[in-house]
Amino acid sequence: MLSEISALQSTNTTLESIDLSQQAFFVSGTRCFLTQRPHHRFTTQIKDHDVLVSQLKRELAKCSSNDAIAFGVLPFCKTQQAQFIVTEQAHQYDKETFKQWLNAKGTLKQDTMPSLERISHRQSQHHYESAIREAKKLFANEQLEKIVLGKQVNLYFDAPLSPETILTNLLTQSPSGFHFSFPTEQNSTLMGVSPELLLRKHGQAVLSNPLAGSAKRSNDKAMEFKLKQALMASKKDRYEHAVVLVEMSQVLQPWCQKLTIPSSPSLLSTATMWHLSTEVEGQLADANTHVLALDQSSTPYACTMR
Repeated sequence: MLSEISALQSTNTTLESIDLSQQAFFVSGTRCFLTQRPHHRFTTQIKDHDVLVSQLKRELAKCSSNDAIAFGVLPFCKTQQAQFIVTEQAHQYDKETFKQWLNAKGTLKQDTMPSLERISHRQSQHHYESAIREAKKLFANEQLEKIVLGKQVNLYFDAPLSPETILTNLLTQSPSGFHFSFPTEQNSTLMGVSPELLLRKHGQAVLSNPLAGSAKRSNDKAMEFKLKQALMASKKDRYEHAVVLVEMSQVLQPWCQKLTIPSSPSLLSTATMWHLSTEVEGQLADANTHVLALDQSSTPYACTMR
């Protein structure tokens, strides 16, 4: 108990007022970013990227600080609205220090995960199977090159979930990747972690690290080696990866004076998966091009830094 108290006392006191139901949070590398309060929010359509960028610039211009920063979530569906939180300045923390603080606070409060009571699938099995059959028809007619299968599931617990407890678990179970927490206007908190970097822009340099083609990890070292070899040799997974690289090159090429794409992917690991990974690097023709003007990919992952 004394160690937990010491950890809390040695951490920046601004952490004491953290409220993930009100503040946006993002992790990149070894740094954590947390919105300061007060801040303001806005929503905007995403069909027209020029309109999106113009409105974001106007909202940032309302701030008196040159260090103003926007945290945002862009929906996968183009007919929905993007949501942004704009703050005069973001608190920055070392990721390990922040994780230690969360763990210590959880121990002192004796936070525990509520028990899962039931699971509800938002789409029926019949709907899911019908979608797969329809996709196979589109593949046969060469109208599709690649799809990502997914299911929406509601989990019901016997008590309210603590965002801090969930974030602690995400940071512990998946120490690498891009962690995020965003309080939406629907009085809910969007949280998660993604190993995939859609776009990062710094000056003239842009970087994209798309992932496509995956395999589950194994606790057995010999099996792990075989899985990695099989993934690298898999024609199916290499094709899926190539489709994504072609898409990203088509998105970035018009904006770049130079674009470098390695001839072969590498392997990137998470706690549970291996992924085929390629870092696409480019030099923009115009350093003033906004990062969101580049984000016209159909991928749902959009961890971006400016």
